[in-house]
Amino acid sequence: MLWQETPRRLYLVTGQDLGPGERRLPGRWLARLGQAEPGNDQRTTEAVLEAVRSREFADCPARAQCCFACLSEEDAVGFAVEFGRLGHIYEVTSGAERVFVADMRWFSAVRALPATAEQSARSYWAGVRHPRGVLLEVLVPGDLTVSSRVRDIG
Repeated sequence: MLWQETPRRLYLVTGQDLGPGERRLPGRWLARLGQAEPGNDQRTTEAVLEAVRSREFADCPARAQCCFACLSEEDAVGFAVEFGRLGHIYEVTSGAERVFVADMRWFSAVRALPATAEQSARSYWAGVRHPRGVLLEVLVPGDLTVSSRVRDIG
């Protein structure tokens, strides 16, 4: 895991209807999360991940400046099931030279267990495989371009 050459194909999960050639820009998702505050678990989780990244893993990309994708259609389905995302899976491409690959199960651990949130964030950035099984996500420091819709979810 960690940094690798960008694969020819990536897979995007979204509830939006997208057509071939449409682009997804990095970082636009963050504004939709609102403020880090009690009850906003995703924003708080992102804040913990970013604090650990900036302090201990500065060579890793900031999640807020990336697009997210999966390495395979199977990983995209796993992501949709794990995080309750309905919508579509698209095959996408990116012009980024490299992508950062991490185990998304640590994201869930950061959110679920506040007492060990920082250690879970370290495991995410260090590329440690989660003991519950691996669910990979790809952080793309650049745009994604839709090639085609692969399947609908939900």
